Amino acid sequence: MVGGVAVFALGGWGLYAFANRVIYGEGVDLDKAVAEAKSVGLPMTQAELESTSQISESDNAAPLIVQAVQSYEKVTGATRSGNKVRQLFLGSPAERSEATAALKAQSEALNFLRQASRKKGIAWDRDWDMGGALLFPEFAPLKDLTTMLGVSALQSAQEGDFNKAIEDLTACRRLAIMLYADNTLIGVLVGSAVDRITEDLVSRVMALALKNAGVLQRLDREVLALPMKADVENIFRYECYMVVATIRNLDAHGGLQAFTNSQFAPAPNVEKKPLMREGLPTKTLERAYLSRMLTFWTDAIRLLRAHPNDPSFVCKEMDARVRKAMEEKSISGRIVTIFTPAFMGFGDSVVRAEQFRGAYLGLCKALAYRAEHGKYPASLKEAGFTLKDPVGTDYIMKVRAGEILVYSVGPNKVDDGGLSPSDMKGPVSSYDGDVVALWPPRPPK
Repeated sequence: MVGGVAVFALGGWGLYAFANRVIYGEGVDLDKAVAEAKSVGLPMTQAELESTSQISESDNAAPLIVQAVQSYEKVTGATRSGNKVRQLFLGSPAERSEATAALKAQSEALNFLRQASRKKGIAWDRDWDMGGALLFPEFAPLKDLTTMLGVSALQSAQEGDFNKAIEDLTACRRLAIMLYADNTLIGVLVGSAVDRITEDLVSRVMALALKNAGVLQRLDREVLALPMKADVENIFRYECYMVVATIRNLDAHGGLQAFTNSQFAPAPNVEKKPLMREGLPTKTLERAYLSRMLTFWTDAIRLLRAHPNDPSFVCKEMDARVRKAMEEKSISGRIVTIFTPAFMGFGDSVVRAEQFRGAYLGLCKALAYRAEHGKYPASLKEAGFTLKDPVGTDYIMKVRAGEILVYSVGPNKVDDGGLSPSDMKGPVSSYDGDVVALWPPRPPK
């Protein structure tokens, strides 16, 4: 209460000076922060944000994905969990029968998804000025459906129809690539998860084609070799703009406390009030919040440009800056933690996704070599695989005790002997362990 009286008594420029010292901890110059942000390409309006979009209406997969999701949600009486369907399909005959029924129930949705995969990309019709109240309802069912499409591919392979299996796995991979090119951290993480599931199902199709070099070469060429790259700088632009939009419309979110309590669910009055879509906040504290956050994201862009090929390092550094902000004796630490994502998991996910792609490419080439020559290659180079992983190290192949594995040393750049995080004992993080492609594949978890 004493603090409240003191702030009230300050008034006018006194309150602004108070915000400078206590809220931000430094001098607040919002105009300078905006100029610096614009100098690195950070947007201040939705028009500036979406100026780089290049997907035409005819090339946009989003409408077909929405149709697939709507069809998916209408299904009752069969499991809608993609992971559950995958586990059931690889289980007992009775469980497999249940999985087959679930695939049949989603046949319409899966056909929409096949059509969507033939488009060039996804452009969601989102109102980015909703800021932190913006939801992404398509992602969870899309992950489930893409997993089911991969299981359908495995079913086709078991029935001897490798053409259909490869077509559906290619569709899965193309959808993962589209998601991976999304403008948000959550979209990229979903795309990475879909791609990892696809690679696991590819490895199970490989196991059915061990003596068929032609099928293995097609899996290499038509599925695994498809390029996949996240535009991390563009993702930072979108994440920054959602912060800008949220702070600019903090009243529509019910204030800072209500926004924090909402856990990023839409506050009841966000859509009822006209949103401020341009300009800067006029309230002192909100100007201080925005100045701090624009400075944070400007630093993130500059750090990324200094280390363009190492998003894992960049995200670890930004996470460290968030932790440092939490230790400040000001409200600004709280502001930074409220308005910034979990960087480190995202950076590691980006690197691991590329490393998994390379590991499975190497594994596929090694198995194709064995199908042709009756033995494993002495090295990955002998199998025609010379790709380096995203951190610049060679992939490693090991043949042991009836299995073959190809692995990268992972984001931490330490060779753990082909141990993935799940193989390691004790507490591990997404930064630990190797990135491993293994044959024969292990039972799903």
